[in-house]
Amino acid sequence: MHPFAPSARALLAASLLGLFAVSAHASGSLLPDGSLDKPNTSGEWPIGWGRAKNVSWESEAGNFFFRLTSPAPGTHVNLYHRAPLPAGTTSLDLSFRARITDLMVGAEKWYDARIIINFRDAQDKVISAPKIPYFTRDTAGWQTVVHQIPVPPAAVAVEFMPSLFRVAGGTFDIDDISLKPVITKP
Repeated sequence: MHPFAPSARALLAASLLGLFAVSAHASGSLLPDGSLDKPNTSGEWPIGWGRAKNVSWESEAGNFFFRLTSPAPGTHVNLYHRAPLPAGTTSLDLSFRARITDLMVGAEKWYDARIIINFRDAQDKVISAPKIPYFTRDTAGWQTVVHQIPVPPAAVAVEFMPSLFRVAGGTFDIDDISLKPVITKP
């Protein structure tokens, strides 16, 4: 006989699904509405996202997106969102559309346009900074990026930061953002 009776298995599954539902948005993403098309109650910013200096909410032909703009060489411009990780998350599926214009990398070759991802443990310490998507030159219009990120076993939260990381200049537009947990069953 299996160690979990059918009713115990159902209760365990419901509990795990409940944990996931609390942590993820309706789309399954750990981020707020990634289409960026739904305004908050004031109508001035997309719902669920925090504001950031040198980040604007733009629209072209009815499509909304974030625009990160470098105000001066060496300035770090980023949008920040932190989310708890559902139990059992082994990786994250990241997808977004990006458009990079007038990019000039900074003093170091890694001063570019990028998505910074940090994982935090239960003591709120950064435990991993995985390989991330980055751009060192302009894109030819909008480009779709799909990237899978392994999650360290001790991680309980993820920080998501689209950034112009100390560039000499440029603009980073981002839209249709999704960060979905991949949960591996034991």
